[in-house]
Amino acid sequence: MSSQNIEIDDICHYHISQKGTQYMNYRLLVVDDNSANRLLMSCILNKMNYSHDLAENGKIALEMIEYVKYDLVLMDLFMPVMDGFEALNKIKNHKDSYISKIPVITVTAKPDSEGINEFDAIIPKPIRISFFQKTLHKFFRRALIDLS
Repeated sequence: MSSQNIEIDDICHYHISQKGTQYMNYRLLVVDDNSANRLLMSCILNKMNYSHDLAENGKIALEMIEYVKYDLVLMDLFMPVMDGFEALNKIKNHKDSYISKIPVITVTAKPDSEGINEFDAIIPKPIRISFFQKTLHKFFRRALIDLS
């Protein structure tokens, strides 16, 4: 079975590398208005042993970021209430230096959108599991190097 042709119902049963185990002290926030996308990313993150929470728009994400220390945010671009661009701007300009430095990766079906290069990385939809994993591992490896 190709990682590109997996149904959402099957994702939680699909073998996904456990390489994330060494990073499981990190906490992620998944922000997407589409419940199927949130479910897909949640299943992948569960299989990779990443702790994470879910939000359905940028406004909810900002409220959650005020109370929980996230190490990385996975954010859709186009959502109701508050889109990914506005949420990114509020995160990067936040008065709390911890919050303003949280890496924000966009997970989007429109990777050529204007302003997208403001995000720390881009994961295109449909999500390819191997690319998703590699992108997260790069960020957490970078964080480990920065701490030493």
